[in-house]
Amino acid sequence: MLLNKTLPLSLVVLFFFIFAGCAVNPTKQVSARYEIAGEFIAPQKSVVRVEVTSQPYYHIRPWEKKRPVSQKGVGVVVGAQQVLVTAQLIMDATYIELEHSKDGGKSTARVSHVDYSANLAVLEPVDSSFLADVAPLPIGTHLRLGDTAGVCLVEDNGMEMCSLGTLRGANVDAYPFAGNFLTYRIKTVLPRVTYNRGLPIIKDGSLYGLLMNYDVDKTLLTAVPSPVIKHFLDDLADNTYEGFPMVGFTVTRLEDDQLRRYLQLTEAHQGAYISKLRPESPATLAGMQKGDVLLEINGKPVGKDGKYEDSHYGRLHIRHLISTHSQSGDIINVRIMRDGREDNLLMTLKPVSLDQYPTPPYSFDHPPDYIVLGGLVIVELSKPYLEDFGKDWIRKVPGRLIYNYRHQWDLHKPGEKVVLLSSVIPTRAMIGYTDLENLIIKKFNNVDIHGMNDVALALKKPLGNFHKIEFYDYPKTIYLDIRTIENEGAFVKQYYGIPSLMRLSEKRTH
Repeated sequence: MLLNKTLPLSLVVLFFFIFAGCAVNPTKQVSARYEIAGEFIAPQKSVVRVEVTSQPYYHIRPWEKKRPVSQKGVGVVVGAQQVLVTAQLIMDATYIELEHSKDGGKSTARVSHVDYSANLAVLEPVDSSFLADVAPLPIGTHLRLGDTAGVCLVEDNGMEMCSLGTLRGANVDAYPFAGNFLTYRIKTVLPRVTYNRGLPIIKDGSLYGLLMNYDVDKTLLTAVPSPVIKHFLDDLADNTYEGFPMVGFTVTRLEDDQLRRYLQLTEAHQGAYISKLRPESPATLAGMQKGDVLLEINGKPVGKDGKYEDSHYGRLHIRHLISTHSQSGDIINVRIMRDGREDNLLMTLKPVSLDQYPTPPYSFDHPPDYIVLGGLVIVELSKPYLEDFGKDWIRKVPGRLIYNYRHQWDLHKPGEKVVLLSSVIPTRAMIGYTDLENLIIKKFNNVDIHGMNDVALALKKPLGNFHKIEFYDYPKTIYLDIRTIENEGAFVKQYYGIPSLMRLSEKRTH
């Protein structure tokens, strides 16, 4: 988040004139009051301040937590006992507090639901009367390129300001944790404020987005837009959240004339190339194959660039058509070309749950699994594990781990995990093994390893008085004397402050 950087003088001056203009010309500003169902409410009653204390786990040393951090942001009341925030604000939260920006009334809150892939969460105040006199803000439909909206800011003193901004772009981009969804890019000048995460984008009394990040140098903010927000809230309405659907194929541009001739495409054909397929995905189950040409989705032509013509935003990547225009369970009609013949495939959309990823893209709100065996630290590979290597982790992490992360769907079945010997704690049982680290475990006591539960099962099947561990890389195989390992358990717990030598928790789906 870039709001805490000092603004250039020219931008400060511009910001002054924007607000001066709002004061003298109310027809060009965001209204200080919003009209909802014929009733006016003050914006402070729909926008609340949110303060969160979080404490994530280390994944390299999974029995330890990192230092607590505090974040301040803004939430928008969108329903009865529902405060909408970005998931960035509440990840690994241990304490959440809501505060009315006008009168300072407070309530602790709990997370009612979160979807980290869509970067959205709903909070519920513990005090049921906290939102008693609050009228929720409705969700807008679409901003159009060139539309002006207000970015609402709340100062520490409760003062609310609205900075005007113009929608400059709508694109399908990667979200902070996983997935690719529609984003709004809004040109605006924002002052430095403490409560800066999740600032609402408001126009004509409706919510059109929540700020994800702000580039102070380019004066450009990126927001979760109203179509994604509406999809999230609509899915929650029946108390059975399914998530944003994915179809399970990857397209690449198809502009090479020689490849097009090889695929028997005519001049009249557009279409994008199917370059990857996720196992057990809707696309795979419907019969799609790598090398097919995607021509249409529900009658909408797909261009050579993998985009379609959206009625609101112009050319957008087909991910938006699939994930946000559709709900899980919907059936889409996909037209393809294969071997010179066109065909239609019916695909029933469904989301990808977090526990299906061989190397999960995130892991929040619950501790990571681990086993410490005489000094061997055994964990599952995940993106948070890789990120524990530091800011420049992609250069520091061993290549074999990066390869497994990037090609996980090609190397592993859905639900399988990559299990690592992460590091070795020096003990008498580990003499000769202390240099081993980041090795992928292939077998444990002749049991194929595809998750931590496989390791726990294999521990019950020793080979005589020994455990045998096989790796894909050097040293290929090691043997551990069970009696020596057991004798080191109490020492490891006491000397290294490890509360338990094993933790296997329930898996999460979102």
